[in-house]
Amino acid sequence: MDASADLFKFKWSRPETSEFPKIWKTFFAPDIRSKELVEYRIQDLPESRFEDAIKHMAANYLKDEPMTFALNGSNDEQHRADYTLGWRSVLAQKTVLVCFKAGSDEIVGVNFNFVNSQEDNFFKNFVDRCVSNITKTVFDVISLMYRSFDPFKHYGVNNYLGSLGLSVDRKYRGRGVGVQLLDARKAFCKEFCLSLTHTIFSSNFSNKNADKVGFKTDVALSFQEVLKTHPDWPISQTLSKELTVKSLLI
Repeated sequence: MDASADLFKFKWSRPETSEFPKIWKTFFAPDIRSKELVEYRIQDLPESRFEDAIKHMAANYLKDEPMTFALNGSNDEQHRADYTLGWRSVLAQKTVLVCFKAGSDEIVGVNFNFVNSQEDNFFKNFVDRCVSNITKTVFDVISLMYRSFDPFKHYGVNNYLGSLGLSVDRKYRGRGVGVQLLDARKAFCKEFCLSLTHTIFSSNFSNKNADKVGFKTDVALSFQEVLKTHPDWPISQTLSKELTVKSLLI
């Protein structure tokens, strides 16, 4: 059976004539072995590194994302499988950005961006494909953010650049890589005439990074408020103040 048959199919597709993989920006930050500044680049994730990027996300994102951490999702095989299916679907769009250090092919950080169209109904279709109760709980909480907010209607767009996770390798943290990955979306959006990037941010750190890039908060939901609809939510294990949806007009 063809495993690709289970992948979510997006309406938007990257033009075949576009350069791929393309370098979107470069920046300088300290090396991990010294205080010497070295060059880092943010580019499209090459197809040859697709599997490596999935492994990176499983090893970093699923262990650090506050909701997954609180629910012990990284140790749930089916939760990992649910996200892997989502990531493979996103990879097919060729919209994922990766950070490399000059002279190295080690993945420093990765942002699983995707172009979400109004007709896609991506999050509902993603959850419908999920099996783990942990995954369903996470997205049930996320759905609270959208009860009275529709980014398509609010901003008058038919599509936007979204994300199914951003993570930086632990040893490269503290160098502003997350901020640079978010900032690189601006060039990507301009290239493909996307006027909006819109994302869910669940950690204190990622929310601060988004603010630095210029994202504006559309909706904020404290995890204390989550207890009103999910009284069994492990609030003591949730290492974050609030969950937000933020947007940046390009």
